Amino acid sequence: MIARKPRQGKNTYGDNSYSKRENQRLWSILLLLLTLAVHGVSTDANTEEDGDHSSHNVTSTSTFLNTLLKTYDKRIRPNFDGDPVNVTVDMLISRIDNINEVTMDYGITIVLRQTWVDTRLEYNAVKQHIPPTSELLERIWVPDMFFTNEKDSHFHDQTRDNVLLRISPSGEILYSTRLTLTVACHMQLSRFPMDEQHCKLKMESYSYTVDEPVFVWTDYRPVQHEDDLELQQFDILENETIEIVHMYHTGNFSALELHYTLHRKLGYYIISTFLPSSLLVVLSWVSFWINPEAAPARVALCITTVLTITTMAIAVRDDLPKVSYVTAVDVWMSSCLFFVFGSLVEFAFVNFVSSLRKNEKKKKTDLKINVEKTKDGNDLADAVEKCLPQAINIEKCERCGTHASRYWRKRALFVDKVARIVFPLLYFIFNIMFWPIYLREGMPSWLIND
Repeated sequence: MIARKPRQGKNTYGDNSYSKRENQRLWSILLLLLTLAVHGVSTDANTEEDGDHSSHNVTSTSTFLNTLLKTYDKRIRPNFDGDPVNVTVDMLISRIDNINEVTMDYGITIVLRQTWVDTRLEYNAVKQHIPPTSELLERIWVPDMFFTNEKDSHFHDQTRDNVLLRISPSGEILYSTRLTLTVACHMQLSRFPMDEQHCKLKMESYSYTVDEPVFVWTDYRPVQHEDDLELQQFDILENETIEIVHMYHTGNFSALELHYTLHRKLGYYIISTFLPSSLLVVLSWVSFWINPEAAPARVALCITTVLTITTMAIAVRDDLPKVSYVTAVDVWMSSCLFFVFGSLVEFAFVNFVSSLRKNEKKKKTDLKINVEKTKDGNDLADAVEKCLPQAINIEKCERCGTHASRYWRKRALFVDKVARIVFPLLYFIFNIMFWPIYLREGMPSWLIND
């Protein structure tokens, strides 16, 4: 028999392919384990970043709040034994309306926000969470801010109380509330209605002195306005925030003030006051072109304009407080009344001059009657002597009377012609003096009663 050698090459190839498949399986298993490990780490990290809110439920949160507030004493301010607590304030102005010159106040609706830190309310955000609520407001310490120049106020409660209380993990508390105030504003009306009013909103602590809470304005935009905030009679020019300390007999108290400037819009008063009164003044000048002998027409026109101007002045005054100084609208209405009354006085003078002409006519007529009566008598000389001194006989006396009548008529017409020029000229001069004085920033000090 012929002995055959074993095929070593074939067996070696089979062993190598088997080992390769085993290595591939091992690498696949290692890669799968590595992927699962990486995914698990990332999931844990995400869970930590999210604060593990999956563990937050009603029971745990309620228990946590009860435990947190169990030893909390709202009668004691934060940092009681340390420095004063800083209360940062900012506000959103939603509306300004009902600016009343008579009562010297205005209405304002604001969202007031106060922020402070109370370390007693710190908590771990990973394990716990405090939802925003207003129910905790009665259980924690809150600053006792009030408005010193407030006349009336109320909180809003539609559809729920407009109150927000948010507690962050670091113990920072945000207290926000919406309220409407009627606030006093001392107004200087010397330039009314071309005036600017400087109103204030004053806030301070009622019972805590400056050694306990300190009110400060927030650094960025402490006062904000609604985008559609617009006043009907005023433009809001600027606002300024001030931090001050008020000193009283009971102590020094931290206070905040908001100053803002309101510039009155003139359009309404031009339409309702200045333009109608100017037209009435011009209307009174029409009497200068009416025949002086038409007394009823001229008297009716002058009296009507005087009464109308007087009524307008009273109506304008009804919208203002009873101040002891003269306002710009008082100067205007008084001047218009002066011009209208001047046209009435001018007609009275013209009528008086015209009456002299009528007296001359009456004298001439009486002389003729006397001459007719004495034609058959001896009293002709006496009748002639009663004529004007410069007349020697009846013909000269008639010529003298006619000349005097024409003279006084020319005088009356001349007065009307002069008034047609003088009255408009004086009114124009008054206007070019009145408007620059009261429209500029300053005004003569003698017109202001401090």
